[in-house]
Amino acid sequence: MTFRFAKDKWLSREYTFAESGLLSYDKFQHFIGGFLFALINPVFSVTFWFLWEVKDGFLRWEEDKYITNWPLKYNWGGDGFSWRDMLAAWLGVGIVMLGCYLY
Repeated sequence: MTFRFAKDKWLSREYTFAESGLLSYDKFQHFIGGFLFALINPVFSVTFWFLWEVKDGFLRWEEDKYITNWPLKYNWGGDGFSWRDMLAAWLGVGIVMLGCYLY
């Protein structure tokens, strides 16, 4: 098992949740995930999304052994560690933290 880095772009698409619109953009999905998890606990969210990218660095989406069918069909592998994905999620956390600070 080798670690790899993603060769993604800021406008990469990921069609698990939507085939068009904002939710079809991978970075927007990460932003929403970071935002929602931060509503529960910002430290947990930052840690979770870092570890999620580490997981993507090791698990290859090309291998069928990482696919589950319940509760939805999903490939748990990734195309590599993406600092862009992590930054998008952390931006969601930052928005929650800013909102808490300003409140």
